[in-house]
Amino acid sequence: MADYNINAITRRVVYTGSAGLGPYAFSFEIIDQADVGVYFNQTALTLSSDYTVTINANGTGSVNIITGGNVPSTPTANDTIIIIGARDIERTTDFVTAGDLLASSLNEQLDSNIIFEQQIDERVDRSIKFPVFDSFTGDNVLPAAATRADKILKFDSSGNIAVESASALAAGAVVGANFTNNTFTGNGSQTAFTTTVEAGSKNNAQVYIDGVYQLKSSFSVSSTTLTFTEAPPLNSQIEVIIGNAIDNLDGDSGNINYNQGGTGAQTRTVEGKLQDVVSVKDFGAIGDGVTDDTAAIQAAINAALNASTNSAIEIPAGIYVISNTLTMNTGRVPSIYGAGSNAVTIICAAGSFSSAQAIFSILRTSGTRSANNVFKGFTLRDASGVAHGFEMSWVTESLFEDVGLYNLKLGMNLTDTIFSCHFDSVRTASMPSGSIGIQFADECNHLLFSNCIFSGGAKGAVFTESANAVKFNNCDFEGGTSYHIEVSPATGFKVRSLTINNCYFEDGATFSIAITPTDTDGVEGFDITNNYFIVQPATTAAPITLRNCTGGTISANTANRYTGYFYSRDGTSTFTEVSNNNYDMSDLNSAGQSDGAAARMLTVNNSTGAIMTNGQGSPESVVTAHIGSMYLRTDGGASTVLYIKESGTGNTGWVAK
Repeated sequence: MADYNINAITRRVVYTGSAGLGPYAFSFEIIDQADVGVYFNQTALTLSSDYTVTINANGTGSVNIITGGNVPSTPTANDTIIIIGARDIERTTDFVTAGDLLASSLNEQLDSNIIFEQQIDERVDRSIKFPVFDSFTGDNVLPAAATRADKILKFDSSGNIAVESASALAAGAVVGANFTNNTFTGNGSQTAFTTTVEAGSKNNAQVYIDGVYQLKSSFSVSSTTLTFTEAPPLNSQIEVIIGNAIDNLDGDSGNINYNQGGTGAQTRTVEGKLQDVVSVKDFGAIGDGVTDDTAAIQAAINAALNASTNSAIEIPAGIYVISNTLTMNTGRVPSIYGAGSNAVTIICAAGSFSSAQAIFSILRTSGTRSANNVFKGFTLRDASGVAHGFEMSWVTESLFEDVGLYNLKLGMNLTDTIFSCHFDSVRTASMPSGSIGIQFADECNHLLFSNCIFSGGAKGAVFTESANAVKFNNCDFEGGTSYHIEVSPATGFKVRSLTINNCYFEDGATFSIAITPTDTDGVEGFDITNNYFIVQPATTAAPITLRNCTGGTISANTANRYTGYFYSRDGTSTFTEVSNNNYDMSDLNSAGQSDGAAARMLTVNNSTGAIMTNGQGSPESVVTAHIGSMYLRTDGGASTVLYIKESGTGNTGWVAK
């Protein structure tokens, strides 16, 4: 029970930190240690971990500071310690009918009420208030959120609360002045002198002759001519200072300083801050779907290319029409950030692009490679369907994210040395007949495609020359008049370590995945795992065809509505495992490989590595498996239907039963 008075006093006291860790006394009464709040400068402290409270017998007390938490070191005279009343506003005692009515409980409740009122009073003292003698002509309630959004709070001519836009509030106001200094030498006869700016009025001019101020009555001004009533003496020094008011907020951003705030923040110019990002609209781009913005966008790119430090280009929402290629073949390649692929479209004007002309050209060399860039948040489209989206060489360690490629003959042409890049949420759609989504030429290494969609056209992805460690993960391949993925490196080129995982293939006209290099062993190492293949309507086309490839795995895939072979391969293709694939058997009428060699339509592994598989022809010297594996021959006869792998480590040792 608080057995003392609650005196009339402000529940707030402010100290400098000159007392170090304390104690810092407070003279308002409290009931519990938690009834005070403590601030170190602008940081609210926590009871027990940042400070302790001592309560005197009369309810007043003191605070001692603890370092190591929100107080990094012992406070000094440069710090501020603030103690305020902070009792939780609540009622903790309930008096019930016929129950005890204790004086101690009544005292605590009444004391708490007074403390609450004093706390509220202290907070009100820190608020903006109207004088008691004001006569209110309005309700002085803030306007609705929609009305006051992006406005400045002001008081109208009656002193009531109102809002105004910044531009309207500053209209006609004098926010500063420009001063121009002109100096002349008198020749004893000349009375008229020409200034570099107009004074407008002689009240805007201060004139000195040999350092002596001249009265306004001793000269007149007209336009840029200042005329003395009497010629200044020979060799006298004349100084004319003209001041003109600045009535708008325009100014040289290079002369205005900016500081981010916080420890270690460095002051720099507003110009430098704004140039961190270059907007295409800074150079006149309109984005209205009609105006040709080619020159404006290229000017923004050039500004970033020639910047002393890496700059990024910003493309606000809009439809930007272009009539020529946007080039980044020299200088510093900037990152490009659009407002989103659904919000920003860069479209080739109808008939403006020739066949295979690129929208973006980033053709670099080993000495001028582009690295560590981001291309994000925009869609490229050609009204005529003949342009390429990107033509790139020597682009490394970069991210392409949320990029749309629509109605293009070729979405991205990776011509030479593209490595360690990530393509995320890249989408091709509405592609014209015979088009390709992504084409991999020479030296495309360590590339990841995730969450991408390849839709329409002829082919989704095509490999024509060397590539290494390219991975497709969680991508969709839909429609198309040819292969979804074609891996067909030409003579002398090789693709290694190709991974296709967790992808979805639907409605390919022929094979979904065709690995058909020209050279023997033209593809070394591939992993086709956890993919889903579906076609509407059912077709005899195989999802996968293989030729001249080695060291691959086809595992844990699911095929639906294919009425022919799951995969087709020639005799030169070998791989380590075809296992755990699943099929909708209601749509299958045959099983095996299209070359007539022993087929593996259904392969099941057990825990020892043995498999159960089936197909046409004898498995001897054809099917590689562990001892204990079983093979069901679909074209066998008496004693040649079931084969058991009884010996050997390769594809021999099969015995008919």
